[in-house]
Amino acid sequence: MKRRNLLWYSLLFTAGCTTGVNSTNNSSDQMAMTAPKKLKFAVTDVVGIKDLQRDYEVFRTTLEEILGIEIEFFPVKNSTAAAPAMLSGEVDIVFAGPSEYLILNARAKAIPIIAIERSNYHSIIVVRAGSPIKLLAQLKGKTIAMRKIGSTSGHLAPTKLLIDAGLDPKTDFKTVMLDDKGVQALKKVR
Repeated sequence: MKRRNLLWYSLLFTAGCTTGVNSTNNSSDQMAMTAPKKLKFAVTDVVGIKDLQRDYEVFRTTLEEILGIEIEFFPVKNSTAAAPAMLSGEVDIVFAGPSEYLILNARAKAIPIIAIERSNYHSIIVVRAGSPIKLLAQLKGKTIAMRKIGSTSGHLAPTKLLIDAGLDPKTDFKTVMLDDKGVQALKKVR
């Protein structure tokens, strides 16, 4: 799914979840709900205001229209910078991937307001054709290439698969972070 479709569907879902309810009891006391005048919005994997504007301006303006609240971009320096920004009150809403959410939840007690699931998004573990390795447990003592520290599909999920297969990531295999060069490195192995 393209990022813009993902954003559009996210926005539609958010719109469906943003209705407020005023309740009254027998004494006619009303629960007052006051909305903020402005919300600051960050995206954990986008660095810089220009990239935020390029990739999320339509989302920002549409969310602003639906909520009737000004939405202001809050650029972060890296994928973990949103947690301290939330703790200090500098940012109100953060669009984050699964690994970043774990950090936001652990450090800033962030709670999700929507969740997006991408179909056909998963981790795979491959070995060379003709390899005697047929089970994950047989990777004990091997060097395993992964993408990037903290990447959901390229680090966290494969590590979880290996743990579930009975391997200890601290002692049973060596991990090297090769980003997009893992396939090239696998081709060079003899």
